[in-house]
Amino acid sequence: YGFCAQKHPGYFMLRHRIPGGVLTSSQLAHLAGLCETYGRNNAHITVRQNLELHWVRVEDALDIFEKLRNIGITTRSSCGHTLRNVVACPHGTVAPEGLLDVAPWAARVSDYYVSQSALINPTMPNRINVYFSSCHACNADAVLNDIAFVAVSRVVNGIQEIGFELWVGGSLGTHPMLAFKIRDFIPVADSLAACIAIFEIHTKFGDRAKARSRLKYLIQQWGREKFVAMFDRLFLEKKSLPENLALPAITENKQGPNQAERFLASIMPIGALPSGVFHQRQRGYVRLVVDVPVGEISAEQLAAVGKIAERLGDGRVHFTKNQNLELHWIRARQIKRVTRLLNRVALHLKGEVNTLNILACPGTEFCPLAITNAFGAARDVLKSFHPDHSEKAA
Repeated sequence: YGFCAQKHPGYFMLRHRIPGGVLTSSQLAHLAGLCETYGRNNAHITVRQNLELHWVRVEDALDIFEKLRNIGITTRSSCGHTLRNVVACPHGTVAPEGLLDVAPWAARVSDYYVSQSALINPTMPNRINVYFSSCHACNADAVLNDIAFVAVSRVVNGIQEIGFELWVGGSLGTHPMLAFKIRDFIPVADSLAACIAIFEIHTKFGDRAKARSRLKYLIQQWGREKFVAMFDRLFLEKKSLPENLALPAITENKQGPNQAERFLASIMPIGALPSGVFHQRQRGYVRLVVDVPVGEISAEQLAAVGKIAERLGDGRVHFTKNQNLELHWIRARQIKRVTRLLNRVALHLKGEVNTLNILACPGTEFCPLAITNAFGAARDVLKSFHPDHSEKAA
């Protein structure tokens, strides 16, 4: 249920499951309130787009779960031998090369496994990490996940079709392996069936010895050819199941400004963009990367970013795999205003103050299983390096 041990007696870490890292400004405001009430005003953004609270007492669990349920968020299956939070590229509808919004497909996979968690979790040898990508900047991380879907397009009989490459078997840790591509193309609607087929292989044949219980070891033991043959048979079976054939269609998210606002934004001149700001494919609009060093953020900062998204963006905030935040659909002429609002709560655009990209888990500061002080080391490195603006000053 998302609770993990913390090294301080009587306190726990609580991990919130946020498929694709996408939150509305309202959800973020409520999470900021939970952070203030139960987490001593601080939270941690993870590399799998979760939000963690430390200093949580188990006596407060039922109150927290009720408040999360009211805003459509759960902590179920966010720890242990489960399908962990499904990570998704946030750029599918805004990057120039983006093919589709993969967040709804990530949410479909996540929702299915959360709903089946009481049955599936006890059968799993180890966790499974699933990843969706839809832009060049995010594609490379596919090889680091157990199951990964990379958006691709093809032309069949003169008609463009969008689907996914399917990658399997990636993982880091003490014995890192890169995923390999098992299919060049599957229809987007078959992504859940593909996951179900791979999960069945993992649960039926995965090694139960802890040191070799990740999916990559089964692939290493069997060899790719045997694994692919087993997948092909199960995939054909799973995508033909009535419950998979009857899944409702997913439509692309249409949030964003209306056509009149888009037209006005498109005719405004755009100067050079500062660090941390990127053109969207919609002319006149930009996406902003908000730097959150080592993922540590306060309740006040979370609330402030949510308000900025509501007033000046599309009302949504994205947690990224680099432990930062992203805001989309910001008018280019509002960049300076957004920067000032961020600076008021000690937040900055990526590259404005810190030029390094350091990822860190809480380490020995909180985790009883950790062997190094990752937070402390990361903070020391950040203090030692600063951007050189001498050329700009000259």
